[in-house]
Amino acid sequence: MSIFRGSPFLRQSAALGSGGDNARAALRTQHDRVAATVRVGDAAELIDAACQLEQILAIARDTLGIRDPDTLVVEGTLAIAYLLGGVKTRGLGLAQRTLAAREQVLGPDHPVTLAAADAVAAALRVIGRPKAAARRHEEVIIRRKRVLGGGHPDTIASQVALGLARADAGDLRGAASQLSTTAATAGRVLGYDHPISTYARELLADVSRQVVTAGVRDEDECPVSFGSAAGVGDI
Repeated sequence: MSIFRGSPFLRQSAALGSGGDNARAALRTQHDRVAATVRVGDAAELIDAACQLEQILAIARDTLGIRDPDTLVVEGTLAIAYLLGGVKTRGLGLAQRTLAAREQVLGPDHPVTLAAADAVAAALRVIGRPKAAARRHEEVIIRRKRVLGGGHPDTIASQVALGLARADAGDLRGAASQLSTTAATAGRVLGYDHPISTYARELLADVSRQVVTAGVRDEDECPVSFGSAAGVGDI
């Protein structure tokens, strides 16, 4: 499962409202079609998807403006396409720029801004900075609990992402504890078969095996990476 699959970056622009003129509607349709490809995270198709998104972004900036919420949605999806396609530095840079713009345009606690903040955290893990990613996820979780509530799928997804970051940072016991609690919460609130619940359990099983195999003595030993394309469903 792609680290960004189901990300609010990729959700149809309806998250920002469905009104608008024909040009906006056409751009949204184009974005959502390409975003479906990025959501799957198929490496063979990501390069083409990134090229298409670059074109859509250029049109959006020219037609809607660089700070228009729909333009920022396209930017976010392009950042994810870069990250999943291995263009990590460019992807992180664009994700950070999109976050800053969303904070200014929509406010720091708008759900779409929080999605961008969580995506930056996930991007930090992808480029090999899991401790920084964990700190970012912790901040987002606090804000999402305040804005969305502790039982919201996005909040729970951030908690799964935090477990993943802790595992990559070498804190396997901390990751296992985090994922165990989150898997239980996800199953109770979202349902046992919800994608977030399923993935939390899968990650917990992976981390638990690593703990046993590595014979972890403390949380700083035996760092483990789950790979750049691994991750949570709805960050």
